[in-house]
Amino acid sequence: MIFFGHEGPVLGAAWLGYRATRNNNNLPALVKPLARLFKGGFDFRIALIGAILPDLIDKPLGHLIFKGQIANGRIFAHTLLFFLILFITGLWLYRRRQKSWLITLAMASLGHLILDDIWNAPVTMFWPLLGWQFPRMELDLFQLAVKILDVLLHNPVIFFVEMVGFLICLGFFIDLLKRKKVRLFILKGAIDD
Repeated sequence: MIFFGHEGPVLGAAWLGYRATRNNNNLPALVKPLARLFKGGFDFRIALIGAILPDLIDKPLGHLIFKGQIANGRIFAHTLLFFLILFITGLWLYRRRQKSWLITLAMASLGHLILDDIWNAPVTMFWPLLGWQFPRMELDLFQLAVKILDVLLHNPVIFFVEMVGFLICLGFFIDLLKRKKVRLFILKGAIDD
């Protein structure tokens, strides 16, 4: 996925989860812990950041800073280890201070990994258990941009997910505009008072 293919599905899942758990006492036992996270005031801005966080970290590291050594845009933040560190730290923060933002960031980042089909790159997914080296991509930034554009235009699955993601984001923001909640979203990441 590129941008909306990450943002839209993660935002859509958070939006549906928020709506489904809001003021509903008849939830299955498996969903109740998630509902408690939403009750504390869910910050959709954090979900949006988490949806793209692995790329925000790994693309500059792998393609710019460590280009000669790594040359790959799916490295540290595309691992289960990264997710587990965020999630476990988030659980600790939630138990200590009742703050759920780091769990939200972790879950959104996990959504990114799922959308990237990271299981197709087990060396990256399970790093460092399968070795310390990441697979190399011998592309300069121009070649990488051309490859991304080519995939977007010629892979119907990627194109479809990008379009669906765009429509989810558009629908979310139209809903905010209609209900006059844009300011609330910008200031607090909330969509309801």
